[in-house]
Amino acid sequence: MAAKKTRVRELQQRMQTKRTRVRDLEKKILSLQTKLEQVRELKRPSRDKLLAGFGRRIMILRQAAEMTQEELGDRCGITRASISNIEAGRSWVAIETLELLALALGVHRSELMQRW
Repeated sequence: MAAKKTRVRELQQRMQTKRTRVRDLEKKILSLQTKLEQVRELKRPSRDKLLAGFGRRIMILRQAAEMTQEELGDRCGITRASISNIEAGRSWVAIETLELLALALGVHRSELMQRW
């Protein structure tokens, strides 16, 4: 009977040791997942940063072409308010509008997407 109790205690200690190992491994996994997300964020700019950068690029090119927002909007067939929203980074543009902006600004569409 005493041998059985000793054996049970040994098994319980082993189980406790394994549970502790599992918890430690789970913590390590969570830590690695967090670090991976941080690295991904460093490599991938946020949507807000992309919109703001794209908007600044449009504004710089528009000003270099000595156009007002209204003139650019008229050439693209969109409103001055839409141009303002694009330049302020509040809205994104459809691919067709991207092409119209490039044509109106006299640049290749790839120049609109240069690193800002």
